[in-house]
Amino acid sequence: MKMKSIRKNMSILLVLLALAGLSGCAVVAAGMAGGGTYVYVSGWGKKVYNVDLDVAYNASVDACQSLGLKIQSRERHLADASIKALDGDSEVWIDLESENPRVTEIAVRVGYLGDKVASERVLARIEKEL
Repeated sequence: MKMKSIRKNMSILLVLLALAGLSGCAVVAAGMAGGGTYVYVSGWGKKVYNVDLDVAYNASVDACQSLGLKIQSRERHLADASIKALDGDSEVWIDLESENPRVTEIAVRVGYLGDKVASERVLARIEKEL
């Protein structure tokens, strides 16, 4: 009886993994310091940090300045924030979302189609500012 249940669960898991693989471009790489797992999905580099939204927002602004990005706009709300900047001709979007009072997800997109290397560079600089 248990073997049927295990096989059924494994089959479901394999189907879900196959569907996830078909759903779009996603690269997951664990191991960046300072928080959770780094994910690059649909042009956005995302990482969760163990800091509150204010700390993450200030570090993001400082990172933009350190990288020489020209900040076009920035907004700060109770549970989220955003920054729009320019890196030469490329637009850079930084979205921050508070998952709880001590955890913030930071998402970075460089250019309309996304640039994985540039997004990682911006996230690395934000992490350095934390």
